[in-house]
Amino acid sequence: MGYDEKIRIISTETIKPSSPTPSHLAKFKLSLVDYYTLDAAYMPHVFFYPAHGSKSSETDQRLQALKSSLAQALARFYPLAGRLTAKNHVGRPAHSIIHCNDEGIPFSTARGSLDSPMTLFLARGPDADSLVQFLPFPAARLLTAADIESAPQFAARATIFPCSGIAVGICALHKIMDAHTVANFMNLWAAVARGQGSSEVGAAAAAYAHDRAATSLFPLNRHDVGPGAVNSGGEEGKKMVTRRFVFDGEAISALKCRGRSDPVPNPTRSEVVAAFMWKSAVNATAEAVKSTDGGEAKPITVHSAGGMVVDLRPRMKEPWPDYSVGNIIWANHSSYKYDSNQRLDEANALQQLVGKLRSSTSKVDAKFMEKLKGGDGREEFFRNHEALRKALMVDVTESDTRVMMFGMSSLVGIRFYDVDFGWGKPAWVSMTAFSNQVHNMVFFMDSPIGHGIEAWVTMHEQEMTIMDHDPEFLAYANNNPSVLWACLARL
Repeated sequence: MGYDEKIRIISTETIKPSSPTPSHLAKFKLSLVDYYTLDAAYMPHVFFYPAHGSKSSETDQRLQALKSSLAQALARFYPLAGRLTAKNHVGRPAHSIIHCNDEGIPFSTARGSLDSPMTLFLARGPDADSLVQFLPFPAARLLTAADIESAPQFAARATIFPCSGIAVGICALHKIMDAHTVANFMNLWAAVARGQGSSEVGAAAAAYAHDRAATSLFPLNRHDVGPGAVNSGGEEGKKMVTRRFVFDGEAISALKCRGRSDPVPNPTRSEVVAAFMWKSAVNATAEAVKSTDGGEAKPITVHSAGGMVVDLRPRMKEPWPDYSVGNIIWANHSSYKYDSNQRLDEANALQQLVGKLRSSTSKVDAKFMEKLKGGDGREEFFRNHEALRKALMVDVTESDTRVMMFGMSSLVGIRFYDVDFGWGKPAWVSMTAFSNQVHNMVFFMDSPIGHGIEAWVTMHEQEMTIMDHDPEFLAYANNNPSVLWACLARL
């Protein structure tokens, strides 16, 4: 399905904050983590809301409510309506300050074709490409340094299905928003739409009044220069694809049994699914090397570094305001070497990777947080980045050796399914392709019902095809199943 083959854009407008941003809040400083986040990376999500018997007149009212409540929410999340500036400010490098000029955000309205009700679309098992049409623009588009100055921090599209169901698609610039920030903003927007946002709006205002942005943990100064992008092991010109795999409760229970060990007797569902995806990606890379060599039976080595993004909020001694803006996250990394001569059985490999993930994330503890709050955030950031670089500095002159980075980010438990604009909670919340600059990356989301997990994976097409035909992988992962029945169970 092409980008605009099934929907028709009926309006595009700019939504500005309902009240002007005060002059003393005109500049919003990015943190060190914000600054080095990919400029081009928008986080894409689509929220699907069934009709519940609503009429077309009610749909029009809902669209109006979406726009008016968005304007009110932007007045509190005021940096979202601004733009990054290239100007150098005292003590700050270029592109490190958002000019909160109330320029606003793009909001488009679209209608689905007459032969595509929401139920039919969801029944097909929507893939990443078909979901792009519900976004205000393709999230994976490449932004240049010049583009970033005019690029919106946030954008939205509301698509009306013939059945009067509505899909709300958003793109949030990762440079100033992590997943929690996105979910908190969406819940604020929804609360205002329901007419219940007074306390939520007050909390948002308080977060800024106390200057609790991410920059207080990771201050940035004008002498900071980019540490450089870490090579994730890819090759230029290779096609990347994004796929959705679903692990149901039964599969996760089985993985927990296989992944538990003496060091980690109680792995979480996120840990076992993440370890399983990491292991499967490494295996697929090894098989790709073998196929490149014509299937010749010779030793193959894959050096991988797995990084799991950690939310810092629950690890803080004092509660962090829900409505602070920024990337309040950390990513530790672990190394894993695949050697075809010394290959572990699948269960032992899974246990080893679960242990590595647990060990890595457990380092982000109360003591670590005190170091960050004590002013060591910058030093720890660069130290962590250098450790990753060294982990990937491996001699790959041999054709049978590969180095790869595998990034993992768990959005499990984040309040995306609580976003209720007044016509019920979403039946399904999806992602799509994240960025055309990132591969060997997986995002984990809650499935619509039960304790399942959806894995949205971006890899090179060759490795993805290998993984998708691996019987060991398919014994636990379901490739893009229909979401209709899961959605109906939520109604």
